[in-house]
Amino acid sequence: MITEVVDKTRADILKFADPKNKQYQELLKKLIIQGMTQMLEAIIILRIRKQDIEFVKSILNSCESEYAHIMKDATGRVYSTSLKIDDSPLSTQLGGVHLFDESMKIQCTNDLESRLELSYTKLLPELKKRMFQ
Repeated sequence: MITEVVDKTRADILKFADPKNKQYQELLKKLIIQGMTQMLEAIIILRIRKQDIEFVKSILNSCESEYAHIMKDATGRVYSTSLKIDDSPLSTQLGGVHLFDESMKIQCTNDLESRLELSYTKLLPELKKRMFQ
């Protein structure tokens, strides 16, 4: 039963993660900026799905500007980051982004598949408790 819920949710996310969906585009932009604030690197390489490349290319400058603004407001310091798109596509079909430092050794996983798995893991004890009371 739990697997059915996860599978249904995965199917719903796949429909949502259409590169032409404005809500998905906004979410992807927020995931990129959130990852940037976690990494604090001068150069960040983005790994995204093939179908998201054109959209992400169109928002790179906007993400860099928003990041600089957020960091200035939060810390009073000037931060700048240059974003680049990795040649390797993201392996998940659900969308999102993986961010890497320039050496590709430091990674921030911010994709929807990982978030679904995390939600499932966190909710599993509660679901079991409710089902088997």
